[in-house]
Amino acid sequence: MKPRAKIPHPLQWIFEPLESEPSFFQKHMFGCQAAYLFGRLVLVLAAGEEPWNGLLVCTSREFHSQLLGEHPSLQPHTVLPKWLYVSQTSDGFEETAQRLVHQALKNDPRIGIEPKSAKRKSTKKKAKAKNRGTFASNDGLTWARPFSTLEPMISYAQKTKQACLCCTCCMSASSGAGSQIL
Repeated sequence: MKPRAKIPHPLQWIFEPLESEPSFFQKHMFGCQAAYLFGRLVLVLAAGEEPWNGLLVCTSREFHSQLLGEHPSLQPHTVLPKWLYVSQTSDGFEETAQRLVHQALKNDPRIGIEPKSAKRKSTKKKAKAKNRGTFASNDGLTWARPFSTLEPMISYAQKTKQACLCCTCCMSASSGAGSQIL
């Protein structure tokens, strides 16, 4: 199998001035390309259908009025209104994009957000995983028994005539009143 060739982003030229900064790195994000500088997410390139066709400026709402005053072609993004956006189809897109890149490169505090740290697994997923192997008994009570593979579950269900609640495999394996999932 041939390795897939990477197709450069059509707006990659916008990030070229940033590449000389040692803290710069680029990351794929939801079909877009995100630029990080000085440990912050600063700009996002989007080359899809509107409103994902241009440059997103990662900023806080408190800086919107200042940046909108400096760059008239900027507007709040329709899907992510906390960020500002300049469409590729707007007049002066190239000039605005270059000015924003230079502001980000000068570490303008109005451009960029601190990325959120990765979240830990939720306790709901852990609780759900613990419930695997839960059975409904003939008298309507639910109880658990740990199983390491599917085979012991099926054989246990056949012996006890009880259906497993974690899947439908035992329903056909067992017959009788206990084969219904409660």
